[in-house]
Amino acid sequence: MDQTTLKTSQEDNISWALMKWYKTSNREELIQDFLQVIEKSPFNSLLNYTFKDPELLLMVFSHRSALHEAPNLGLASNERLEFLGDSILQLHISQVLFQQFPTLPEGELSRLRSALVNSQMLSLLGRLCHLDELILVGKGVLQLDSSKWDSLISDTYEALLGALLLEGSAELAGKFIKRSIHLYEEYSGSSFYSLSHLQTVDQKGRLQEWCVSQFKSMPIYECQEIDQGHFKVTLKVGPDYSNSLEGNSKKGLQKELASNAVKELKIDYK
Repeated sequence: MDQTTLKTSQEDNISWALMKWYKTSNREELIQDFLQVIEKSPFNSLLNYTFKDPELLLMVFSHRSALHEAPNLGLASNERLEFLGDSILQLHISQVLFQQFPTLPEGELSRLRSALVNSQMLSLLGRLCHLDELILVGKGVLQLDSSKWDSLISDTYEALLGALLLEGSAELAGKFIKRSIHLYEEYSGSSFYSLSHLQTVDQKGRLQEWCVSQFKSMPIYECQEIDQGHFKVTLKVGPDYSNSLEGNSKKGLQKELASNAVKELKIDYK
């Protein structure tokens, strides 16, 4: 499997979304159609679990832009589930790192966890699990380049973990985390928990430390919502540096801007 394969699956998702979901006349029909799509998806066999509450499963894959696209369907966004799933994932990864690296200091453990639990890594796990084929989004989001979907897929991955906790237990969510990590290791040919990930430490933190040391001030992120679920974020560093990006996730845009600034300003991590 390569990046081309992963992006093709997203194109299939966009085709299904355009032709199907927001043209559905009522909520019950949408749920039935959605469950049929789930049943045929490779995600279904990977999940290896049947949700007792199909409404909860639909919520997992409902991006907030979908709510504005079809308000008559009464959808609920996956943001609250994402909040819950993030906590589960942080705990799961923390426990594995604590047990696997008994001599690693707290600071290094935190940096390694940050390198593993971020939008880029989780979006890759989500694509490997075929989550991108199932997300309900608004028309505006459909126009975004596939690279801009990273935060959206990452959020859906965390939302799924939150839903699995509510449906069953933290153990059920943990099993899915382990399955997705196994897919990553097959795909990459390397350990998910490798110390080499320390080289990709959170760039926002790196930029913040540099700004404080250089200018005695923090980097500034200014956000403007230019359409429903579509944002423009501008990063300002010191008196001279400024850069802007547009996309569907404020958090993801901030991380991307910080990463670009670290490269462009040639910031070395000490």
